[in-house]
Amino acid sequence: MSYGLNFSEKHSLEGINSRQKTVTIRPKRKRVMGVGRMIPLTTGSRTPQYQELASVKLTQESIIQIENESSVWVDGVRLSSSEISTLALDDGEKNVRAFIDFFRHRYGLPFEGTLFRWTYE
Repeated sequence: MSYGLNFSEKHSLEGINSRQKTVTIRPKRKRVMGVGRMIPLTTGSRTPQYQELASVKLTQESIIQIENESSVWVDGVRLSSSEISTLALDDGEKNVRAFIDFFRHRYGLPFEGTLFRWTYE
């Protein structure tokens, strides 16, 4: 079975098209996608507007917990301020505040989900 990641937010689509977005964070999934697998990044899933944006190699699939601007955990390890900032930028946000606000408004905090990181092939 083929797995992929679908995107709709404008900043995500821009980040994928420019190859600057290398991370996405999603609510917990039932199935593991599998580090090392090639996966499609898409938009318009299950619609006539479906489009594959890129094929990427999954390099990380980790549990992430987001509590606030200074408390983000990946696989049980608390990230430093610098690591949180890098994560926010890799996810396509302009700064940590925008990154945290996205999760606060979309899912509520604290948030627990899966962090996916990839490289473009």
